[in-house]
Amino acid sequence: MNTGVLRDARRRKGLKQRELAEAIGVHVRVVQSWEYGTKTPSLKNLVKLADVLELDLNELAGRN
Repeated sequence: MNTGVLRDARRRKGLKQRELAEAIGVHVRVVQSWEYGTKTPSLKNLVKLADVLELDLNELAGRN
């Protein structure tokens, strides 16, 4: 996953990590671990992230 894309998209939408976590149903520490690159979201959560952040799933997954 492209962690920079995740962080930048969240910021562009004006969301805090906590708000993004609530929107997709995970704990804020999970979002933090994705942004730091220490964990990778499941496909289910990638789809949720793409929907909330209005991103193409391939872009979010790092498949440009």
